[in-house]
Amino acid sequence: MAEDYAIYRLYIDGVPFEFHSPDSATKTYADLCDVVAKAHSDRKARHFSFSTSSHPTKGRSIDVLVTASTRVMLDAPLGW
Repeated sequence: MAEDYAIYRLYIDGVPFEFHSPDSATKTYADLCDVVAKAHSDRKARHFSFSTSSHPTKGRSIDVLVTASTRVMLDAPLGW
């Protein structure tokens, strides 16, 4: 039951984006890590788009510019 209300935060350069679905959070994190790895390897900037349950307008995506210095972290609830 606690998982129904759990919030998963994806931090991109310290900015938190909230997810209420563990599947959505982990997929977005994995996809973003792939883009970050490519940006780190060839030092080229890339665009990455995703949506979260915390976005003020449902159905709209968030666009992020990923560079070689971009850092990401996924913060999941304990026991996840």
